[in-house]
Amino acid sequence: MTWAAFRADEEQASAFAEKMRDGPIYARIRSVLLRPTRYSPMQ
Repeated sequence: MTWAAFRADEEQASAFAEKMRDGPIYARIRSVLLRPTRYSPMQ
């Protein structure tokens, strides 16, 4: 399914409208970069 088809889907649009009826489901979107700890195998 393409994004255009997803956005045009009436069932998806009505479900989204129902979720957003009382306001957005998020308060703030934030991007955070994490650093591995000293004992992490990612170092």
